[in-house]
Amino acid sequence: MKKIILIAFTFVFVFYFFACKKEKKEDLVNGTSCSSYNFESHTLSGKIGGTDWSMLQGVFRNSSFDSTKFVADIYNKIYTDSCTYHGSTHFLASIKKPAGHYQLGPNLNVTLFDSITGVNNIAFCGAIEILTVDTVGGTLTGRIDARVDENNYLNGNFTLKMCH
Repeated sequence: MKKIILIAFTFVFVFYFFACKKEKKEDLVNGTSCSSYNFESHTLSGKIGGTDWSMLQGVFRNSSFDSTKFVADIYNKIYTDSCTYHGSTHFLASIKKPAGHYQLGPNLNVTLFDSITGVNNIAFCGAIEILTVDTVGGTLTGRIDARVDENNYLNGNFTLKMCH
């Protein structure tokens, strides 16, 4: 009887040991770790939906859902009424209000919207750094390295105009 209990206990121990063993697997996008980032010194650009994309205009406003954040819309086109939502391919971000460095992940991510396919490509890899926030002068500056895959990524510096 003791032998059966010992075998059962050993079996349960071995089962739980292997079942609970977690293998640390690094998430990679284009061979780069999701936790690493490299801010490039140029105007925000990259690819959305496999098409080259460069920032031409961007705006930010207070979030209606979270008082600690701004919402930013960044476009590769110039609009006369930039504070109105335009359904074109663009970059959308929820940005924390205090200037600082923020790692992208499940709690803070950005969207690269492809208007041709209607797909929201969510970037969890990379980082965003808010350099200045001037709500009196109406500007926000920062830089970002955001990656989804080889067809959806943006990197560079941005300056946004505040919408009221």
